[in-house]
Amino acid sequence: MFIKDLPFDVKNKTIHIHFESSECYQKYKGVCPIVHETKFTPSSSDHLFRNDERYCPALLYKIRENGFNAESSLDQIRITYFSKSNHYVVREGRHRVCIAIKSDLKIKAVVENVDIECDCCPVNSK
Repeated sequence: MFIKDLPFDVKNKTIHIHFESSECYQKYKGVCPIVHETKFTPSSSDHLFRNDERYCPALLYKIRENGFNAESSLDQIRITYFSKSNHYVVREGRHRVCIAIKSDLKIKAVVENVDIECDCCPVNSK
C-alpha cells in the first residue's frame, strides 16, 4: 500500500540510507558538512559531485530557497516501511532524507508499507 505526499517526520524512526563513498562526503572523508554547518551558496554554473563537501549544503540551500515539489518525479522522495522489522529504507531522495535527519528540513514522501521483514539492511544482519 502506498501513502502519497504525507509529511514525513524523520525523528524517532529507524531509517536506513545506503551511500557509497562516491555518493557521500561523510562516507568519503568522515565528516558531514550538514552537521558541521558548512555554508555554501550555489551558483547556476556549479556542477557538484555527490561526494563533494558542498553538495549537501548546496542542496539544502536550494530546497530552502525554492522548496521542492513532491508531485514531481525529480523531487519525489520514496520510502519503504518494513512493518515486521519496524524500519524504513529510503529508495529515492537519499540525500534529502539524510539532510532532513541532520537539520530542520521538513519533507514529504511517498511511503510504501510492506508487511515483511527486510533482509537487505543491517537490522536483520546475522
